[in-house]
Amino acid sequence: MALDEVVDDVLAAHRITAERSGVTLTATLPENPVPVVGSDRALVRVLSNLVANAIAHTPVDGVVTLTVGSDGTGAWARVDDTGVGIDQADLPRVFDVAYRGSNGRVPRSDSSLPSGSGLGLAIAAGLVAAHGGSLFAHNLETGARFEVRLPLAD
Repeated sequence: MALDEVVDDVLAAHRITAERSGVTLTATLPENPVPVVGSDRALVRVLSNLVANAIAHTPVDGVVTLTVGSDGTGAWARVDDTGVGIDQADLPRVFDVAYRGSNGRVPRSDSSLPSGSGLGLAIAAGLVAAHGGSLFAHNLETGARFEVRLPLAD
């Protein structure tokens, strides 16, 4: 399957939530397909979880960007946000089951927007590992990046 093809489903699933949150949701895709072996349903779930978390941690007028590409070591998908970032003490544990971290959520006036249970990132990491890949998180100058790395298909 082409990793970049799951992006349309992810954007469609989160566009309304992003709009209601006052967050711009964008995608940057490569010119050529990025082939990986895997379940499109599982990878949509992984990227959906990362995008939902990014939206939840990004203030009004912020941006969440989903980028897909490949390099000499494999395929990758990155979710970058312009939110509050991740407390350095929390970075090693963000993929642990039921770990919610110490950062407060970005306050929202709309109580119908999702809040986290501490399970989504652990599930995402497990699905990525089942595909022979890895999931990383680190802070950017403004916000955070979650990066999925997967082997390229032959």
